[in-house]
Amino acid sequence: MGKWILGLCIVSMSFLGSGCKEAKNRIADKEKGSIKDTTNVINECDQFLQDYEGWVKKYIALIKRFQQNPKDKTIIDDYQIMVGQIGQWDNRSRQCIKDSAILKRYVELQEMLNEYAVQVVNN
Repeated sequence: MGKWILGLCIVSMSFLGSGCKEAKNRIADKEKGSIKDTTNVINECDQFLQDYEGWVKKYIALIKRFQQNPKDKTIIDDYQIMVGQIGQWDNRSRQCIKDSAILKRYVELQEMLNEYAVQVVNN
């Protein structure tokens, strides 16, 4: 399972720089003065970071559970649920990581997750 955890971190990090055309369109709309759309994007991105941070903390708790009891079969079920959510985080991050402040916090969360994953593999 330790290798799976590290694999998840690597896969999720690969989505970091993927970007999308929709984000560029929203930035262009912002430059044209679409303040309402910009406000919605900011709120969506703030919410994304809050939600993602919660997911990262839940995942770290799962890693800790594994470290304490690697024979706990329920961990595999929880792990599979979390792996299934990776695509959701990729989709939600694409428009937000164009903002440097959002990207910085997103990378910090990724690094925090990776630190715990590496601990499992090294133990």
